[in-house]
Amino acid sequence: MTDGRLYGRVRVVEFVRDALRRSGVPGGPLPLVLLVGSHGSGGTVLLDRLWREFGGRCLSARLDLDRAEAVEDIVLAAVRGWGRRVPGIHPVRFCRTRMIFKALSFVDDGGGRAAFEKYLAADPQDAAASSALDGLAARAAPLLPADQQVLLSAAAKVVGTLLSGIGRRRRGDAAARHWLEQHAPGSGSATDRLWEVHRRHHGRSSVPDAARSALKTVCAALLADLRADFNGRSLRGQRPANCLLLLDEAGSRAGELFLELVAECRRESHRARERPDPVLVVAARRGRAHTAMAPLASTDDRLAFAVRHPAAPAGADHPVWWYPIRLTDLGHEDVVVMCGSSVLGSQKRDASHLRDLTGGHPEAVDRLAHLLARPEAAARDPRLLLDRPLPLAEDLPDHWPPPGRPTRPGAAAPDRDGGPTVAAYLLRRILADDHGDDLTDGLDDSLAALSADRLAGIGGVPAADPGGGSLLDTMAVLALTPGLRLGAGTAALHFLGWTRFSAAAARHRLAATLWLQETPPEPPEEQPGGPAAPAAAPGPAVRLHPLAAVLLHRRLAAVPEVWDGAHQGYAAHYSGRDDEPLRHHHLLARVTLSHRELLAEVAGYLEREYDRCATTEQWQSLLGQVAAAPNRLRTQGDPRTFVTGLAGRPDPRDRGRTIGRLVAARWLHGDRSFDPHHHLAGLVAAEYGNLAAIAGGNEALFEESGKYHLVEEEWKQR
Repeated sequence: MTDGRLYGRVRVVEFVRDALRRSGVPGGPLPLVLLVGSHGSGGTVLLDRLWREFGGRCLSARLDLDRAEAVEDIVLAAVRGWGRRVPGIHPVRFCRTRMIFKALSFVDDGGGRAAFEKYLAADPQDAAASSALDGLAARAAPLLPADQQVLLSAAAKVVGTLLSGIGRRRRGDAAARHWLEQHAPGSGSATDRLWEVHRRHHGRSSVPDAARSALKTVCAALLADLRADFNGRSLRGQRPANCLLLLDEAGSRAGELFLELVAECRRESHRARERPDPVLVVAARRGRAHTAMAPLASTDDRLAFAVRHPAAPAGADHPVWWYPIRLTDLGHEDVVVMCGSSVLGSQKRDASHLRDLTGGHPEAVDRLAHLLARPEAAARDPRLLLDRPLPLAEDLPDHWPPPGRPTRPGAAAPDRDGGPTVAAYLLRRILADDHGDDLTDGLDDSLAALSADRLAGIGGVPAADPGGGSLLDTMAVLALTPGLRLGAGTAALHFLGWTRFSAAAARHRLAATLWLQETPPEPPEEQPGGPAAPAAAPGPAVRLHPLAAVLLHRRLAAVPEVWDGAHQGYAAHYSGRDDEPLRHHHLLARVTLSHRELLAEVAGYLEREYDRCATTEQWQSLLGQVAAAPNRLRTQGDPRTFVTGLAGRPDPRDRGRTIGRLVAARWLHGDRSFDPHHHLAGLVAAEYGNLAAIAGGNEALFEESGKYHLVEEEWKQR
């Protein structure tokens, strides 16, 4: 997503454009815009676009909060960012903020209040000896774009300005001291208040939440300086646009606290009937937004600055403090534009394959589209796309992060022959790069590295090392069962002897990072000229994103013993009559060419249920639940021949054989890596037709056969 296109983000850009327009003092506070999405959903790319679009047209700053240590780092970096020279835009005099930072930066070597007052009045040269501002500037510098970091790292101008003496009749100081006397914590004069802020910030106050209140004063001073500059001018001198603050990686601890404090300051200012500040904050964060409001999709027609957020609480006259926006996956047409290959016969086929494989995840589509378009891709089987070694870093586009890093001291870096696979690279990018050792531990080491004693424990024999895999492995086990049910996941982990992480912890991580859809999904998007999706069985209310499911399944399938053990644990848990579809779902997942008897058992169950079900639709629902099982099988041959090897040759008069071939074909056709050409759609249609004929002309089965025939024909026409 580096070609400048917006891909479903146009409404966000229009929202920001409208919010920045200024005609006098705004009628109400601007909302804090939160761009939320899973890792790779395009938040950083969208911020880059906003920066290019508006960075030179208004007072603006762009910060990356990934390395922010504290709120004061963010505020200082924002002040520096807003201080860059932009033609036609006058800088802001941050008088209140300057006084607060001078108080915070005082290093008390035992002189106490007297030394503090002397420090406040000193000129920059004398004050520098007792100041910690150089260190603060060094911490804030990495938050800025590279071209602005040197200025803040050197900090000559910033430090000099902030350390200039207070009380030397600088323009704006009188108003700033008056503001301190009204709004800073404590009592007494402005100097008394500054001393109290210093004490609270450095842990020398017994006031509850003392440090937080000091940081809140920093944020309040920043907003007050901007209000005074933007709102204190005559109508003729009004600035034409509000100011913009773009924050990437705002889910960091310092980033979240900064946003909370800004929201609190705005609420208090609103209650005090003060004029609104002019800052439009647009913050991108990976994972769930910590607000009570449900995010609005970035493609929603209601996403407009003039329209109140539909999830906003209170009445229409109440300010909207937060405006969360969910960055949606890419639509079919977006993927067609990004895809430049025709490995499957046409560009539209390749695009359809990529969207099915990734669920439209922006970063994954970008990466796989590039790999499919490489010259050597045309001669390779697209079914092996995820299993190929990733090209060397020097052969990849500049905007791709490095392929990986060793996870253990002394581990060798990836090479051309032994580097990570495409699937392993994507798995690290979307699920592991932002987390600690609990998740990334062992990511570059195969699950096969689990001790033989631990694998021997599968099946009820106590394992010598019962700790189990990393949190990532636990997530992979939980991802095997529909709905990611906690009771079933716990049973499977116990069966494996894994106790290091719980199923609840794994599901919480998936939900927090927005890989888990906790509400029923919307109907699938219509794909112009694409296959019409056959009716699916009703699914669970909790679903894993298709990309996360594919990658987690592949990780676990790399070790047959662990894959089999996990599914055995699930099957043992689903022992009741009502759970039979789920038990056979996990039984089907264990089918291989050497264990075809498991497929016979699944087919036998479905044949018995065919006689028991009151309607064909009810049986279809059972078939859909069973056939949705995850698949680990691979073939480089014709998938139709593979199905025959699993379920036997077709026999239009044998109902058991027909059901066995039908469930096998539906199961494998559902895996886009196994059947990217939709070869099995015709086989599924044929077996539905055979079953309909055996049933004496069952119209519902003929209808389903027709749907799969349509999938086959529309694929051929692409």
